[in-house]
Amino acid sequence: MIAALPAAVALAATDPPSDGIRAGTVGAPDTRIDAGPSGPTADASPSFAFSSSQPAARFACSLDAAPFAPCASPRAFTELPDGAHTFRVRASDASGGADPTPESSTFAVDTAPPTVSIESGPAGVVSNPLPTFTFASDDGSATFTCSLRPTSPTFAPCPANGQYEPPAPLQNGGYTFSVRATDPAGNSAAATRRFTVGAEAPEPAGASGPTGATGNTGQATETSTSKMARFKRSAPQPVPAWYMTARSERDLRRQARNDACAFARRQSNRTRVLLMDFGKPSRHHGALGTQLRTGTEFANQDILDALKAAADAYRTNGKCYSRGSARITYGNTNNMPNWMSRRNIRKAGRHQSRMSDRLHTYQRRHGRHYRHEGVAVASDVEPQWNKPKATKALVHGAIFHRRGGLFFNYGAASNCPPERSRCANKWSLRNLGQVSYGGIKRSLPEVYRRVHAKQWTRVRKRWNNQHRYRYCFSGTTSTPGFSLSSREGWAKLRTNNRCVRNELVNIREQ
Repeated sequence: MIAALPAAVALAATDPPSDGIRAGTVGAPDTRIDAGPSGPTADASPSFAFSSSQPAARFACSLDAAPFAPCASPRAFTELPDGAHTFRVRASDASGGADPTPESSTFAVDTAPPTVSIESGPAGVVSNPLPTFTFASDDGSATFTCSLRPTSPTFAPCPANGQYEPPAPLQNGGYTFSVRATDPAGNSAAATRRFTVGAEAPEPAGASGPTGATGNTGQATETSTSKMARFKRSAPQPVPAWYMTARSERDLRRQARNDACAFARRQSNRTRVLLMDFGKPSRHHGALGTQLRTGTEFANQDILDALKAAADAYRTNGKCYSRGSARITYGNTNNMPNWMSRRNIRKAGRHQSRMSDRLHTYQRRHGRHYRHEGVAVASDVEPQWNKPKATKALVHGAIFHRRGGLFFNYGAASNCPPERSRCANKWSLRNLGQVSYGGIKRSLPEVYRRVHAKQWTRVRKRWNNQHRYRYCFSGTTSTPGFSLSSREGWAKLRTNNRCVRNELVNIREQ
């Protein structure tokens, strides 16, 4: 003990407390933080209350890297910047002995409310007594509450995160739908849409149809041809998406950066899907990645670098960005190679989702300039490419813990009824509904020929007949060179599905 004493004294002397108080004294008081924030908080001027096991104790406080300084409870701070902070406090007794283990509380100031937008849903006069609203926020951690005045005036958790439908058919009259997004810090923002349930909504001005006398009944029935023409006139302008055709990592980043600019120049003033198709899941140097249609393989880290390049170019280059917002989407196909087991396929989907999640983290870390950008994952799911169980494994992996945000299926229902009596590869209409509507999934079906619109209409009707919440299509996907143009494909689907939303993605090779 005599030999150890000088060493102990020497060690203590090398690190004296910044305020001159002796630390580690036997019988030193304990310190407690009694009140104050921990974790996320929207309060930029927080206050901390603290106490000690000794009533006459004195206190010293520190915020972040600042040295300890005398303080009293409560200790208030003003106008702290957004970000992570750590408050520390220690008590000392009358003899100068300080608590050797100061109490601390780590918190994060977040004063920026999330953005929330109603992406689809009725406005004006509608005839559907069970309208569906979809909504989204730029903050993946936000929670949603909904209200529908006057039937449900109080905000309550939305039945499905990202979608709302009244629990019962609405009576004729005026309504106001509101959705509120709240982040973990307590910041919130709301969006509202008004509509009226009544008689059949009036036709838009200039719609085709007969005039004058129409026979004994005095009523006219709009023909399928005139419906097609009317919907074609109202079809949205398509936005570009692309199959990646890069030959190297550098070329991949260049394509993503340049094509994001091309997309932004054609951006409409609403949320649109910026889809990049990276081919099929594969293995690159022993790690899961993807293989482009050109045969080149890339690791998922290469894909993430390309997604970041697109995110940067979409907003930061003033010559590219104009208005609106985008969901930057990592797309794969379900055309998996034969060597992949269902376990590996599910793992490939999780990797796909993880890259989108990392892009979202990247956007959030860079602040407000990226708040208009969302992320998503997608698959080009077609029955003729793989068995339904393998495809479901890919989709389930891609929506694992919802890490990738929304999931879109932009595939075809080819080789299904009415083309054939049964779908190819042991698929069913139910299987197509599961990968397009189940959970957080949405559908942007390919419509290249008239029969495709019939196939997808059957998928939707079968799904809605068996489920409480009604689903429709987020829009359509098309490719130049088929018998139906982009806008004709969208219009054809809408003739049988009036709920189709205004998203039209035009996929092409770059």
